[in-house]
Amino acid sequence: MDKEIQDYRFDVSDTPVIKIKNIRGEINIKQGDDNEIKVQVIKHPDTCKGGETNITVEQISDSVISASVDFEHRKAFRLNSPCRIDFIIEVPAACQVRAKNVSGNIELQNINGDHRLKSVSGSVKFSGIEADDFAAKSVSGKILGANLKCANAEIGSVSGSLKLSEMEIEESGISTISGSISYEGALGSGRHDIGTISGSINLSIPEDTNMDFRASSISGNLKSNMNLQFTSISRKKWAGQLNEGGSLMKLKTISGSMRINSL
Repeated sequence: MDKEIQDYRFDVSDTPVIKIKNIRGEINIKQGDDNEIKVQVIKHPDTCKGGETNITVEQISDSVISASVDFEHRKAFRLNSPCRIDFIIEVPAACQVRAKNVSGNIELQNINGDHRLKSVSGSVKFSGIEADDFAAKSVSGKILGANLKCANAEIGSVSGSLKLSEMEIEESGISTISGSISYEGALGSGRHDIGTISGSINLSIPEDTNMDFRASSISGNLKSNMNLQFTSISRKKWAGQLNEGGSLMKLKTISGSMRINSL
């Protein structure tokens, strides 16, 4: 069956906010024209099984747009499934995004603002962002980020790897339970907590970074080509400072190695 496509356009003021909630399908948000938000909804009727998949796209206020999917089913949810709905959204260069997806990926490109991105089963991908506060979470999926500059970032997955490049973050919490963490970029003067239970941690940071550090691993080692000065080493725990020392960076993995190398 053919796709069903519907387009919406809204005039917005100030720094707008868009809220998207999807159940099954993709969410793709990119930069468009100033002072307007465009929402394209693509419905795939051949993917539905029982029940009604309802889509609501509306303007809540001069600066708030909402797009959401609701599934009404009469039998057990496991016997039914909502239609796949893909959102393709264009917003101004400065916009706050609140996106949640149950089964599907989220992608955000070249939008400055404080964002909250969360997928239950799917990857989260972002690039070209400046923000004060930024959060990207996935329960089961990878997180892929590039060119993020922000004051505070919370980035994490339960089951999935994290690959972050061209980062410039003042303070961070970066974690996954099952997966590796790769970080390339600057770590600012705030505290940084970086950890995984099952996976390696690989940091590539500027050579002149000044930090205190604590690191621990049950099954793994700490290696670096930088100027690490150790104050204590015991039972797979390391503490010390990088160059002249400074704010605290904590690295922790249960099963995996840790590497701190210069860019």
